[in-house]
Amino acid sequence: MPEGSDPRRNDGPSHARRLRRWWVIGVAAIAFVVLAIPLRLAVREAWSPRLAPPTAPLYVGSKRCRPCHQDQYDAWKGSNHARAMQPADDVTGPPGSPVRFE
Repeated sequence: MPEGSDPRRNDGPSHARRLRRWWVIGVAAIAFVVLAIPLRLAVREAWSPRLAPPTAPLYVGSKRCRPCHQDQYDAWKGSNHARAMQPADDVTGPPGSPVRFE
């Protein structure tokens, strides 16, 4: 085989063109992956449903519980627990009030 005819040689203009082509393909693939991730996240965010911001929880009152939980409401209503959060007065007042617990 004459010298210079070995097809496995890696020199010459055709080899440089192949290397350059693979380099360009590699850079394009990396750029595609790097740009595709933030683009996908942006599209997902744009198309996701918009939820209303959460509101502060509100106390709805014990009477809202009564229709569905009548037995529990009746047991609770006459208990000390039901009066626990009432404003302090002469009966439910702070220490030093005329009320005495034994």
